[in-house]
Amino acid sequence: MAIFNAEPKRIPRSQNPLLVIGLGGTGTDALLNIMSKFKQRFELPVVNGKVQDTPLRTAYLAIDTDDIHLRYAQKDGIRFQPENRFLLTTTDLWGKVNNACVREWLDERINIFHEGNCACAIRQVGRLLLFECADALVNQLKNVIASLLEANGIQVSKTLDIVVTAGISGGTGSGTFL
Repeated sequence: MAIFNAEPKRIPRSQNPLLVIGLGGTGTDALLNIMSKFKQRFELPVVNGKVQDTPLRTAYLAIDTDDIHLRYAQKDGIRFQPENRFLLTTTDLWGKVNNACVREWLDERINIFHEGNCACAIRQVGRLLLFECADALVNQLKNVIASLLEANGIQVSKTLDIVVTAGISGGTGSGTFL
């Protein structure tokens, strides 16, 4: 019987900058798994004598309507840092629902009012919160992309690889995946 011994070996990542985005609970859980695997597998930069958690020219963005999940979900000790999480939220869900434009596509048979601000597996709530926060999300995406494509104000790449993870049967992931 042959015995295979596969020794873990760190490898370099592709040359293109990489942005990995997780949408909703399932998507952000998948993102945590990716972050853990990247930390285990890829060569990591050392800054001031400390090994970093993220490969060079790689960024992560977790987008969800559940603030508790964004703040406390973890995998192998890895958590989302404030700079790589984005909360889709509103202070006036009722006011948004009563907007005539929203009423055109919102299914009135679905009770979207529940405790908390998360989409709670209701796709239309995820979509509504995405549109509510669209400008701020676009700004955050622009900043993340600029930081990946530039170094010290000089463009270092014209190509960016983007990976999106999402569940398609819940609220936030399916509601925000356009």
